[in-house]
Amino acid sequence: MINPLDTSCNGDLKAETSCSVCTDVGFNVTSQLVNIDPKNSSKCFYFSILYAIGIVNQFGPTDPAAAACILGAIVGVVLAFVLIVMYKKWDKMRRENLYHRSVENSVRDSVLPNTLLSNTNPTMLETCNTTAS
Repeated sequence: MINPLDTSCNGDLKAETSCSVCTDVGFNVTSQLVNIDPKNSSKCFYFSILYAIGIVNQFGPTDPAAAACILGAIVGVVLAFVLIVMYKKWDKMRRENLYHRSVENSVRDSVLPNTLLSNTNPTMLETCNTTAS
């Protein structure tokens, strides 16, 4: 039985069009496998990629063009995931920093206890104490 990976990923993958066709078919096969068993989505993805590069491709996994084409998709997905995670962490830190600044500014704007007495002249305090007695 011939599947779409056999016909799409068999030849030389140096050309960008043949590489993209092979990668697209690999993602389609992966989505079909995930529909069968949703729990093993990452295993299905790796299975279809390794099947395409190791078994279907006539040049095998040692061919640099095949490795760059098929494994380049994996690197792209991993890189995109890493960038998304880094952006979310940066955005969270930025929001926390904005919240911290707003709290800090509201504290600065309010009158803090005992600040009036600590900033006044000590002789003025003595005058107040003697007149109050």
